[in-house]
Amino acid sequence: MPAIPFALQPVLSYKGNMVDLLERQLAQLLAESERLRALLRALRAQRSETHILLQHEQRGTLHLDRIRQHRMYLDWLQDRIDEEQRRLAELEGRIAAKREELIAMMQDKEMLERLREKEEDRFLARLESQEADFHDEIALTQFVRTNTQEPN
Repeated sequence: MPAIPFALQPVLSYKGNMVDLLERQLAQLLAESERLRALLRALRAQRSETHILLQHEQRGTLHLDRIRQHRMYLDWLQDRIDEEQRRLAELEGRIAAKREELIAMMQDKEMLERLREKEEDRFLARLESQEADFHDEIALTQFVRTNTQEPN
């Protein structure tokens, strides 16, 4: 069967490549998001452990240096948690934007694929019509030959 012509094939190929690229980029962003979430869980766990240590230090014999160190560490942990939460919120915005971009590109690709399928259907219908015309011509030629031959 001859190649089915589709004028927008380069655009469809480009859209397909872009969908693949956007899927990979979204996967990277999602992996980064999961990494940040794990880091936040670890920082929060460390903050809880340090807070418990601070409470123990405040109940027993007071060691002001240790208490001050625990409080400084807790402040640092809170600052780090706040920063990571800000980064995660920014990343979530980028993920949402990338998802929208991917969805739009997938819709464009689907539309082009439907156009290609319609073009294939039209091409095959034309091909079948031409084949039917060819068969009709052969049948007509055979009919004319058999009916116009003089009997011997």
